[in-house]
Amino acid sequence: MGNLIKTSLFVIAIFIVIFNLSLWQKYHIFKNNFHFSQYETTLKLDDAIHNDINIPITLIRFYHNKIVFYSIDFFDKQIQFLDIVFLNNFISITGIAGVIFGIIFLAQTKKTIYLWTILTVLLIINLIEIYFNPKISFLLKINFLAFPYLLLSILGYFFLLKKQKTKQAVFFVLIVFILTVYWQIFFLAQELTNYCM
Repeated sequence: MGNLIKTSLFVIAIFIVIFNLSLWQKYHIFKNNFHFSQYETTLKLDDAIHNDINIPITLIRFYHNKIVFYSIDFFDKQIQFLDIVFLNNFISITGIAGVIFGIIFLAQTKKTIYLWTILTVLLIINLIEIYFNPKISFLLKINFLAFPYLLLSILGYFFLLKKQKTKQAVFFVLIVFILTVYWQIFFLAQELTNYCM
């Protein structure tokens, strides 16, 4: 009986994450705050330079230069994809919990090479979207962006339901499911418009 419950919960968890991703299919493109714009970064730099009054020009140029502003913009765009609110809407609370457990599993079993590989792939996929904004189907783009999260989530739920005590794991997973369904019913449709058009 315990294995049937664990297997059912595992399948339901993966289904919830995939269902959450399917809600994105009616959109066509991410909003501009997910993509790098040299023009926008230059405007921010000019604004920062011209708003510093009565400060020596050497200090202004030291703190306000292209290297600093491009680095900040790079970090800002990466954070857009790793923001907890975005991830909640992208892969759901169920997916986030699975990702966390997947990271814990890989760290505990000292399989950090797999963890670093998955995280590197995730950052590279994000970089491609940020800097190149490939002109491919939005659904295909969403699938590429979600693949590392889905992989970690599957691994995390497998670890949680296989290694942990059954009653505690089942109770935790059920609470996560309830929170996810509540969010999907009442908030998700409105939230998606914050990220894409």
